[in-house]
Amino acid sequence: MAVKATAAVRKLVVIEESLLVSMAQNQKFTKEFPFLKGLARYAASKGGCGGCGANRSNSTKATVYTQAKQTIAGMGDVKKRALKKLLNAAKVRITYKQGARIVQHTF
Repeated sequence: MAVKATAAVRKLVVIEESLLVSMAQNQKFTKEFPFLKGLARYAASKGGCGGCGANRSNSTKATVYTQAKQTIAGMGDVKKRALKKLLNAAKVRITYKQGARIVQHTF
C-alpha cells in the first residue's frame, strides 16, 4: 500500500510582489481570485536604462501591487481560507502602504 506524501504546511507565507506575479500566472489562483489576472503583465521585465518614463511605469506598477494587496487584506474569511489552502500556509502576511502609513495584515 503506497502512502501519499503531503507537503508540510508552511507556518507563514509573506505575500510580496514576486509572489503576486506568480499567483497571477497560475490558473488555480486566477480562477479563485480573478482580480489577479491584471498582474500577469508585470511578470516580464523591461530592458533598458530606466529612462523614458520608467519612473512613471514603476509608479503604476507599485499602485497596482498595492491595490492587489489591499484587495487580499479586505477579503472575507472564506476567501482568506481558500488563499491559505492554495498557498499551503497556516498564516499569510501582507504588507502595504495606505496613505502615509504602512499596514501589516496577518490572517
